[in-house]
Amino acid sequence: VASLSDASSSRRLQGVWAAHACGLLTDEARLRLLSDKDETIRGWAVRIELEDHQASPAALSRLVEMATSDTSPYVQLQLASGLQRLPVKVRTPIAQQLVKHPKHAADNNLVLMIWYGIEPLLSGNDQETLNLALATRIPKLRQFIARHLGTGDVPRFDPLLRWLEEIGADPDAQRDIVTGLHAALEGRRNVAKNEAWARIAPRLAMSSDATTRELSQRISLIQGSDSAYDYFAQVVMDPKTDAAQRERALSALVTTHRPSVADLLLGRLDDSALRATAIRGLAGFDRPEV
Repeated sequence: VASLSDASSSRRLQGVWAAHACGLLTDEARLRLLSDKDETIRGWAVRIELEDHQASPAALSRLVEMATSDTSPYVQLQLASGLQRLPVKVRTPIAQQLVKHPKHAADNNLVLMIWYGIEPLLSGNDQETLNLALATRIPKLRQFIARHLGTGDVPRFDPLLRWLEEIGADPDAQRDIVTGLHAALEGRRNVAKNEAWARIAPRLAMSSDATTRELSQRISLIQGSDSAYDYFAQVVMDPKTDAAQRERALSALVTTHRPSVADLLLGRLDDSALRATAIRGLAGFDRPEV
């Protein structure tokens, strides 16, 4: 490999492959390749280093540095892919650096590859999960993390709510978290009411972001909140509100299956903007008026 230092990139890469196939790449040589000037060599060095699903402490330290400062999208993709080849217990330092780069959001393949690598980390304790969530600056990953925490028979509200508290008034992060949580809870029945969510929901309902306001109210509605029910009922009844917003509000109310919803639906049959939604909703109620 050293003898090919002045050769073309393709020749040098062929030399790396040949040396690896012949078992000639020592730990020291692989470590040098991780700092090579050529991004393709560095990327392949990551793949070779993690081929046997392990790495030396020195290599792991270098991989963390690369995840932090290597500007090559190709290298970042190899690092993200390599996460899945590492034992879960040693992934965190690399993962926490990969999720910090907002520019990764523009590459959907890279975002998904990072997600596949970090998802097993979310099964750890709440503090470790929270640390990873707080480090994340990629919108789609924030949504995925929140959705993961909201999935399951008992949603993990504790790290979710601590996450919302820690980010303060960051509107983008708030929107991503409630988007993911709503995706996890939408359509589910008998989700146990979480008192901590009931305390934080009013603040989210006053957010400057319209999506955050609506989805936080929807989450409260799923948990049986009377105030959220009244909020959506008022939206449905207000003819000055945008028709699409009224239709979404009515659809949300239908999912609660409260007896009072039938009366609301019956009252919307003469409303051209909501008639179709009202008719579909009434199919779930066995009443003579229907």
